[in-house]
Formats: sequence, C-alpha cells, structure tokens
Amino acid sequence: MKFLVSSENCELLLALEKSESLMDLSDLMKRDVSVLSRRLNKIKNETQFLEKKNGSWLLTKEGRLLCDWAKRATNEQALILNRGNKIHPVIHLATTREFASRILMPNWKKIKYSADQIEIITSDGNSESLLLNNLADIVIDCGTPYHPDIRFKKITPEKMVIAASSEFIKKKGKTLLGSDYIHFQRTDINSLQEDMSLKLNPKFIFSDLSTLRSALIHQYGWSIIPHYVIKEDLQKKSLVDMKIKLSSPMSFGVWWKKDLQDKELIEALIQFLGLIEL
Repeated sequence: MKFLVSSENCELLLALEKSESLMDLSDLMKRDVSVLSRRLNKIKNETQFLEKKNGSWLLTKEGRLLCDWAKRATNEQALILNRGNKIHPVIHLATTREFASRILMPNWKKIKYSADQIEIITSDGNSESLLLNNLADIVIDCGTPYHPDIRFKKITPEKMVIAASSEFIKKKGKTLLGSDYIHFQRTDINSLQEDMSLKLNPKFIFSDLSTLRSALIHQYGWSIIPHYVIKEDLQKKSLVDMKIKLSSPMSFGVWWKKDLQDKELIEALIQFLGLIEL
C-alpha cells in the first residue's frame, strides 16, 4: 500500500500554510526558492491542493483538508511512538459526552486501575461501532449492544425524568402537548408515547444531551432527559421534574469485545459503576 500524497508534499503544504510568502517558505524549509517553486508547480498541476493568485501560492479547500489530515496523522504518530515506551497499558475508553463530563471525570479517581495513558472517546450512539472497529477497547454506555461479538454487563440504573423549564410551565401549564416535545435521537419514542399516552410530534431533534438541556432551559418545550444531566438545574428550579412515571428504565453498563484479555480493566469499571448513582 502506498500513500497517494507523499509525506514530503504534506510537509511542504503544512509549511506553506504557516508562511506568508515564498521567501518565508524558503527560510522555513531551508531550500532554495526556485526548488520550492518547481515543487509547488508540480503539486498544482497534479492535484487540486494549490492555486496561484496574484503571484501568491494559496491552499485550496482540498489543500486545507489535506493539511488538517496531516496534522492529525503526525499527532497520532507521536502518540503511537510514545506508547511504545509505556510499561503499563494504554486504554481507549468510549462513553457518552455528558457521562464523560459530568460523571466519569469528576469520579475518575475511584477507578482502581493503573494505566500510563487513557484516551477518552466521546460520542452519542457510536459506542458499538467504536468497539467493532477497534477504536475503543472498552465502553461505558447505556442500553444494550446488538452485535454478538460484544459482551456487556448492566450495572447502574439511569434515572430519566420528564422535564421542562419553570417559565415554560407558567406559560403552557402542566398539561404536556405532543407538539411541544423535544426529541433526543437515542430516545425510544415509541415507548415514550406509550408511557405518556400521547402522540409525539417533535419540532426539534437533537443528537446531544447538552443541546437538549439548553433547549429545555430556553423554553422550547419539554423532553425526557437523564436526571444527572439536569440535577443542578432541578436544584436551582430553572428546570422542573414533571414527576411522570416511566417504564423500562435504562441502565449504564460496561461493554467489551469478547476477545478483550484485560479482565482487570473490565472488573475495575464494573466496580466503579457500582459506586455511581445516576
């Protein structure tokens, strides 16, 4: 397998991105201007990474994208080289954005596991694919994975609440309308409709809980949301728990591929989740 764009050309384009002129580029690369001009012309003729306007070399949109990729690649190389010197494991832990921010990091010291480097990968709904694509070693997430190669253990029930802002309730009253519902992509809307005995017709759909929380606070409607995400808002009474009973509560648990050998890590995360109240 061969790179379609050489590392030398990537380095040249990265240097061009930092330079204000060809002379700056020459100083940075320690190469003659004429040599660099020929290389830039060759890249321009063979790719869509460069253009020349008013005598100046400029990166195109594609050129800037290539530079962004090259920066990520060099960062990854540095991390991989650094990992070679590690005595203890390097782990890649995937979880949801809000859980990582509000629960995992504030309580990280409770995890009885030693690692030289931990990469926390956050998403909303991509945990299973991160495991299957070997981008994560282990996952803390709610719900249940589907793939037969993934093992899991549910640990901590996730308290969910139907909430709205106090101002929204003052304006609309406590009778919730389906047209005022705000949807989070991972919510099972069919189960919620059954619990609410209400046809839900959301105007807004969000893929992250942080934006959903903001929409509630700013009086765009009501929604179902994890209690831990809005705990402080409930205490301050900027949001109100509507005290609606919900069936089939979700649970946070630990997920891992069946070939993961690090049993100590699995057990450490299981014990950690057992200490957490959501």
